[in-house]
Amino acid sequence: MLEAIDKVLAAPEIEGPIQLVRPSVYYKFADPKLEKLPGVQKLMIRMGPENAIRAKEKLKELRENLEAVPVQQPQSNP
Repeated sequence: MLEAIDKVLAAPEIEGPIQLVRPSVYYKFADPKLEKLPGVQKLMIRMGPENAIRAKEKLKELRENLEAVPVQQPQSNP
């Protein structure tokens, strides 16, 4: 779960307009660097900067709460 949150939090914050191309049914980023990002990071960019900031704030909060949960070691059977 923490790895997934970290991947989303690593999504770049893009300023200014983003150019898209539509080579088929789906749009793609014209910038090859953006198009090579993991799907979840592209989703964060597509949701827009304000929504991405809100989502990242909530994910950071969730991450802190998850890290605060003590790790339980599996009990061994004698």
